[in-house]
Amino acid sequence: MTTSFFPKVFLIFFLLISLAWESNAQGIMNFVEETHDFGTIKEGEIATYEFTFTNTGNQPIEIAGVKASCGCTTPSWSQGLIQPGQKGFIKASYNSKDRPGAFTKSITVRSNAKKDVQILYIKGFVDPANISTNQAQGQQYTPTTFTQPNTSRRPATFKIDNESHDFGLVKTGQIVRQRFNIYNAGQENLIITGFDRNCDCISFGLSSATIAPNQTGILEITLTGKKIMNLDESFVIYTNEAQNQVRTIRLQAEIIEDFSQHLFRPFAEGAPYGQ
Repeated sequence: MTTSFFPKVFLIFFLLISLAWESNAQGIMNFVEETHDFGTIKEGEIATYEFTFTNTGNQPIEIAGVKASCGCTTPSWSQGLIQPGQKGFIKASYNSKDRPGAFTKSITVRSNAKKDVQILYIKGFVDPANISTNQAQGQQYTPTTFTQPNTSRRPATFKIDNESHDFGLVKTGQIVRQRFNIYNAGQENLIITGFDRNCDCISFGLSSATIAPNQTGILEITLTGKKIMNLDESFVIYTNEAQNQVRTIRLQAEIIEDFSQHLFRPFAEGAPYGQ
């Protein structure tokens, strides 16, 4: 009994060591940067940036897929195995045609690395090529050149209670809302002149386009889960504020399939269950 006991102990010890080594044997995607700001680009321009990473782990990495949060962003990536010590890339191209204003887009990378889901971001501001054309095509962009009254009064000052909101998990078909308080800390009327967003899943309502000094207006943003996606959008607000006429609210959500819609099948009245 004593003779067979020690080999078993050594065998168990060896197996535990092997399992521990295998659990630590993974590739690691070490990115140079995870967010890239294009700055200001001209409308119609295709802005491209290549995120580079090094596999600092001890196993090869294979990228299973890359998905952008918007059809306006086209990704491409390293194919095949990225061996330990080798470099790989994720390239993102943003098409700014008919998309004036600020933007923030996410790129979701799935792989067999230790961090199996990696999210990268691109952002920037699209300078409109032709304001009158944009308005004719229904873009919600308003010229942002204003003259403040020539008085000693403090000009309109835009303040908002939250510059971002994460709706969290939203099922397809679900409608969720969030309210934001916009406060005018100036001594002149604050005028909301326009809004802009890229996703047609986002709608909005405003209590008043003109907010008097020391008063608050309510902006309600509605998100409708139209399709499965990782939403990461900039909701743009244009105002007559002298210092900063363009403000943004970052909206995020993970829209998932509502599987409850597929659990039961309709059946004729009086028919046996399951037919």
